[in-house]
Amino acid sequence: MDSKSGYVLIIYIVMPISYWGFNVYNATTFPIFSSDLFTAQGQRYNTTAIVTKNFEIDLVEYEKQGRVNLSSFFAITYAFGFATIAATLIMWPCSMEEICTRYGASKEGKVDIHTRLMKKYKDIPSWWFHLLLALAIIVSLVLCIFLKMRFKCHGGHLYLLLHLPSYSPSHQHHNSHYNSEQST
Repeated sequence: MDSKSGYVLIIYIVMPISYWGFNVYNATTFPIFSSDLFTAQGQRYNTTAIVTKNFEIDLVEYEKQGRVNLSSFFAITYAFGFATIAATLIMWPCSMEEICTRYGASKEGKVDIHTRLMKKYKDIPSWWFHLLLALAIIVSLVLCIFLKMRFKCHGGHLYLLLHLPSYSPSHQHHNSHYNSEQST
């Protein structure tokens, strides 16, 4: 329900009010839904003109074109996205007591509702997680090297390192632990 209500809030309430109601940041100068960048006059922003061959910003050209503008949809979804990240970072410490309580209960072998429901499904083999990790590394290298992306390879590796826990098959062993304890 949260996702649906958030969608309705952004698309049907916040977007129209900010676009037509308050004309936030001269929103009506730009299309309401667009992933493009715009000049203050509503023309498409020429990003290649402000970037050097070394993928650094050319401040003289940037001053000529002016600041970059986003469509209302992109600006608002970015704002809500950052707000979501901030809320998550704040909510995590506030929920620490419950997290620790549930973790302690799981270490003692107490089965929560999630574990009980997950027992109905077969475990995912470890090779699947290793394959996903290898595929992510290969794709990031191909994109960085052959497409000459602005995102350097070490940035891609840092990204993968930060997301390594999501590739971890640790939950598989966690569920297997419960399955073996329940069968004894």
